[in-house]
Amino acid sequence: MDIFTTDARPFPEYLYGREDEIKRLISLVNTEDFHIALIGGMRRTGKTSLLLSLLKIFTHSKYKEEYNINDTYFPLYIEMDAVKSLEDFNSKLYNRILSNHTWRLIQNTKVEKKIKNVINCFKEKYETFKGYNLSIPSVIGIGEQKGYQDPYASSISRILESLSSCLYDEKVKFGLVVIDEFQKILDWKDEEQQTFIEILKEIYDVYHNLKVFITGSVISSTEKLFSAEYDKPMHGRRIDKIYLMPISVEASKKMLEDGFREHNINDELAVTSGVTIGMGIPGLLTYYGKFLVNYYSKENPEKAIEDASRDAYIQLGKEVEEEITHLKKIKDDGRYLEASKIIVREGGKIIPSKLAEFLKISLNSAEIILNKLTEIGFINKKNNEYEVVDNTLITLLYNEVSFKWDLCPICNKGKSLIQPFVNTVLYSCGHVVAVRKIFP
Repeated sequence: MDIFTTDARPFPEYLYGREDEIKRLISLVNTEDFHIALIGGMRRTGKTSLLLSLLKIFTHSKYKEEYNINDTYFPLYIEMDAVKSLEDFNSKLYNRILSNHTWRLIQNTKVEKKIKNVINCFKEKYETFKGYNLSIPSVIGIGEQKGYQDPYASSISRILESLSSCLYDEKVKFGLVVIDEFQKILDWKDEEQQTFIEILKEIYDVYHNLKVFITGSVISSTEKLFSAEYDKPMHGRRIDKIYLMPISVEASKKMLEDGFREHNINDELAVTSGVTIGMGIPGLLTYYGKFLVNYYSKENPEKAIEDASRDAYIQLGKEVEEEITHLKKIKDDGRYLEASKIIVREGGKIIPSKLAEFLKISLNSAEIILNKLTEIGFINKKNNEYEVVDNTLITLLYNEVSFKWDLCPICNKGKSLIQPFVNTVLYSCGHVVAVRKIFP
């Protein structure tokens, strides 16, 4: 299998450097008082792949045997990209339960009989509620039930009640619910955000056979919604948190070696340069691998490495750029983008007065920009200084970053392609050198 494509995402054997996280998640599923987990981390660190692999482990016979899993589990994956309201979530939740979307996503060709029974049971149970519609659940007649003012919240509650009941009826141990890119909820109306947290509270308190896994790049803002303060919905409830860091040099190296081997590429320099340029970010390593495979030539491997590195930064950089320029609830997106680039150029750290000077804006405006970038997880505040905590921000300078070849300072024989912002270099001789640490 080509591990540089999305086809490899749900397969645990291609989840490099995440063995500890998988073990912890498997343990959580079987923990009685576990109900909700937040999976955070910088962009492109493999949060989605981690949870798709988890769903596959609990539903595919090969992996169930490998991990000694005997019971039946119902997988449910909901991506939040196009979900802009409770109404959208209501529709998507309903249709995801009835469709085989999750099974296709985790590439399971065989659906267990108990799972089919759950789906049929769900159709029947939900049909008993007024306003049932075959294609999209209607909320007519459901109204203000179960304590919710919002009719769509009531409908979501009824969907969850029906699913939970059917899991019990068909002796399916747990429903494993993945809500991916949860930070999209931050673009909802404030009252809808709070209502959604109330729905998660209901899952926690009532539907104990539903285990919810929430991913998000903007973990700090997401955590605020799950505040355990006395007057907040989740007070007194256990919320487990897992934060994904960049993968190790060893895991990055194995990932590229395995991927290149599938394409009959055996080039140590291509591997070690990719490890250095990739900075332990699985998404960036994947882009590099994909481009290297396309460009590779035994006659001129160094040019292929340079071109693959440049194009990997361009692709990821444009994704990060798009995210910043499409931020909602802010004005002057271009100023936020330029501020992000300035922070990187300044070595990953800046104070508000310095940013104000660069952008020719007031100190207050500079602080607003920095606080917003902090809120979405790109930077963090330490004392009066803001510093980069998401290294994908570096790729914003894809038109400015200069790649160059560097000789190993230990043996003067090995070499690697580097860029100014890396903090660890793996040379083709095998030496690993920590350079000036620019980012945390």
